[in-house]
Amino acid sequence: MNRRSYLVAAGLGTLSLAGCVGAPAESPDGTVLQLGPLAPTPQWDRGDPTESVGYVARFDSRDEMEWLLGELDAQSDRVTEFVDATDFETATVLYIQSVGPNTCYAEIDVTDRSVTDEAVVATASAVDTSEGDVACGEAITYPAALVRVAGDDLPAAARATLTNGWG
Repeated sequence: MNRRSYLVAAGLGTLSLAGCVGAPAESPDGTVLQLGPLAPTPQWDRGDPTESVGYVARFDSRDEMEWLLGELDAQSDRVTEFVDATDFETATVLYIQSVGPNTCYAEIDVTDRSVTDEAVVATASAVDTSEGDVACGEAITYPAALVRVAGDDLPAAARATLTNGWG
């Protein structure tokens, strides 16, 4: 392959992945902040990603989140703004991370977040964010999101139903 062919192939590869690597976004109502796929392999993954579902952590104060804020240093401005906008007197933050089979699994779709008498509840899944004829890279990804849940007298428990990229 000559230099010109290599540059054309590299350019096409970059264009075909563009739909998968866009900047993660915040939900229109400001309650879900997409963090995109995070690296490296998280500690909760036990070695077989198809058998792993994900991880959920609940934070009832900014102080509890300090270790996570350190881990998310590359996105610190966005994450700090989201956390600072949270009134921990009336809300809690869930950190949700799952796993997907390729580089197009870049977000966590939160289909439900609510409060019952017993728990703060969330339903979420890793989703393929590609559109059309987009080539997805062969790599295991770990998309994550922060989810703000507000309510009066939030119960101490949290419960989540997660679906990984394999269903």
